Amino acid sequence: FINTEKIEYIYIRYFFSDPIFIKTLKKIKSQQIKILIEIPTYPYTGELPKNIKGDFIKRLDYLYSKKLKKYVDYIITFSNDKEIFEIECINIENGVKVENLPKKSVPIRNNELRLIGVANISFWHGFDRVINGIKEYYKENRESEKIDIYFNIIGDGIEKEKLEKLVVDNKLSKYIKFKGMMRGKSLDLIFNESDIAIGSLGIHRLGLNSVSTLKSKEYFARGIPFIYSYKENFINDNLERYAYKVESNDNPIDMNFLISKHKQNKDGDKIIREMRQFAENYLTWDYQVQKIIFKIEDKSN
Repeated sequence: FINTEKIEYIYIRYFFSDPIFIKTLKKIKSQQIKILIEIPTYPYTGELPKNIKGDFIKRLDYLYSKKLKKYVDYIITFSNDKEIFEIECINIENGVKVENLPKKSVPIRNNELRLIGVANISFWHGFDRVINGIKEYYKENRESEKIDIYFNIIGDGIEKEKLEKLVVDNKLSKYIKFKGMMRGKSLDLIFNESDIAIGSLGIHRLGLNSVSTLKSKEYFARGIPFIYSYKENFINDNLERYAYKVESNDNPIDMNFLISKHKQNKDGDKIIREMRQFAENYLTWDYQVQKIIFKIEDKSN
């Protein structure tokens, strides 16, 4: 296929290195083809399972990743690294197909704050921090003073059962619902009813402080403000109105902080439009891939 189609570049989403992978790269490189490897998160070993299989993969990768520099022209990464495995990096952000993500509508109601978290639920999403924050909120606020806070958790995953137990143990089932996997119009409807989304709140549990998550871009495309707890390169001071950074630790999320942020954003329609426009301009795959093309072409000239 490579020969028939006269392929000039190969773009590979990195898994791990092993003898077969290195042999494949060697064969591709013998055809004078440029090889690009995408390593979204670096270092990535924290994502490996802590068992015999994970240890075996880690050892293989440690040995054979040293050979990558013989065959790979660039590493594409969402991190800030300038070199990985002694190979020059091209730094990009995660991208989304904005046209596949409809803008949310503005909920019409008073005295409520509705949160939404969408994920293949894992420990690094940190949804437990939100649950514990809601627990503290209802413990501290008298009935006459509080705004009701609800949290819809969309998706399944290895942490779901643990989170369900946390909700039941703290008698929060009235406020926190597990909706399971949702797609299409049913998911759009939940977003329309929500005020603030939950980004990743446990990236530090992977030993990282900077990543480029897909969810933050999806939230921008939909036009829903969100919270997060790590360094997201594309978020600057001008975007803090929509992206609320919290501390990178395991403490409960302060619900009063979210309430105050929500109250500050009075013009919901304007926020939705501005977030969507930013996503269309800067967070598409077209825009991200252009960065790669410019870099390659600039080096070739």
